[in-house]
Amino acid sequence: MRLGKLPPKFDSRNLRFGTYVTSSLPTPPDSVDYSKAVKDWPMMGNRDTGDCTIAAAGHMIQEWTANSQSNEIIISDDDILNAYRDFVGNDLHASLHMLDVLDYWQNTGIGGHRIVGYTQLEENNQIQVEDSIQLFSNCYIGLALPDFTLPPKRPSDSPDKHVADLLAIEWEVRSPKDSQNPKNGHCVPAVAYDQRYLYVVTWGSKKRMSWQFYFTYMDEAYAVLSWEWIKANPPSGFDFASLQLDLQKIGGPARIEIKPEVLAVLNNALPKDVPLPDGTRQIPNTLTAEKWNLATQCYLSDMVRMGLSGPLSEISTDQIYPHGLPISPPEAQALKTVGEAIDLTWNRARGQSHAPVKVGTAQT
Repeated sequence: MRLGKLPPKFDSRNLRFGTYVTSSLPTPPDSVDYSKAVKDWPMMGNRDTGDCTIAAAGHMIQEWTANSQSNEIIISDDDILNAYRDFVGNDLHASLHMLDVLDYWQNTGIGGHRIVGYTQLEENNQIQVEDSIQLFSNCYIGLALPDFTLPPKRPSDSPDKHVADLLAIEWEVRSPKDSQNPKNGHCVPAVAYDQRYLYVVTWGSKKRMSWQFYFTYMDEAYAVLSWEWIKANPPSGFDFASLQLDLQKIGGPARIEIKPEVLAVLNNALPKDVPLPDGTRQIPNTLTAEKWNLATQCYLSDMVRMGLSGPLSEISTDQIYPHGLPISPPEAQALKTVGEAIDLTWNRARGQSHAPVKVGTAQT
């Protein structure tokens, strides 16, 4: 059984959840449970790899989409492991900092899903955890688990039997002697709460922990904001507009790295005599985070996976960027220009055909 969280990494620029709570936010209800919309929680690789920080993000995306749109989205194990490998390469036992994963999730995305941002919760503040779940459906939590929660696997036990044994151990405080063990760092999403327990997802199951267990063994916690949730459930009593402004101030000109296979398709498809909207004739391996560039990457990444097909200039802005950022008319026109340039090359090469393009195949 793998864990996979490093001790907290602190950044003085972190935005604090309490800064954006307004006087109109009511006291959280006694219980909230958005996890009921999810039928099954996959393991997402955390039985065999140290990807708990990425798996937790996948489970949060699953809960957001199950509650806010018609189709629940389950990020594939391949996409989870691809994001994990971006940090660790082939060392699939390596642990990660939650803060690094949050920044990656915000700027690059996991399985095609990017978050708006995140705010740090005050340590041992139960109300803030409840507010986070009430407003944004879940909470990204880090634990330094005590040793009694992780007995060693017996040689005769199968991996699934060991998982079942771990899940059967109650997450309640046993003794003051059972202190935090930073070597047992684990990241979980809290998806529900009531007056007695906080409910989290770990190792493919929903598991409860007492509030006292949370107070004793948590070492970091964040409210994570997703467009997929916010579009359907605008937060009331939370100053989202001010948070967006502050995110822009601290973030600077974010740069998004484009996967090599996507970059190859883009550059090979663009005709040399038709410049991009900014006057350049080749796309660099990083792009500043104007929305139309992000939209291009998001859309084309999906199209590369599916097999590029269809004229880009005919797609709608909702199709270009389905996950929530609005696109202004100038940005939409810029996208259309790029699409027309690529379509022109495809038409020349295929005699008006839009058959699927092989990734990395030069277009002439």
